[in-house]
Amino acid sequence: MKPFAKQSYFLITLITAAALNGCTLKSADKDKLLPDSGPTTAELIKGHSETLSKVYYGNDEYHHGQAILAAYSPNSSHSSRHVNELQRDFQQIPNPQIVAYVYPHLNDGELPIPGYYTIFNLYERNHYALSNEGYYEIR
Repeated sequence: MKPFAKQSYFLITLITAAALNGCTLKSADKDKLLPDSGPTTAELIKGHSETLSKVYYGNDEYHHGQAILAAYSPNSSHSSRHVNELQRDFQQIPNPQIVAYVYPHLNDGELPIPGYYTIFNLYERNHYALSNEGYYEIR
């Protein structure tokens, strides 16, 4: 190697090492990451929920600590009626399931895998009958 190239290589290595060393010397003071004063997480959440109740209900007295979606019931007769309508309008064509047992074995890393059952469908995806196809079997 030429002397100039050797000196350049040494100088670049020295500058890189100094830069990396400078990055490691600057460490964040753990006490300064979060301030000691200010609201707690519980206070922030309570304030946020109170703000939401004012937005949705107009005042705090109407809301009075109840959940915003307390009136929503996924198993009500109204929602079950809609589910029944969807199931009636979009009939699924049966997709047979095949049950297979995988015997205990060793994986590539020679770790034991216990035996287990698995189920997979015969078809890749579920298919739906068209309204005029006449398939009306209810599961």
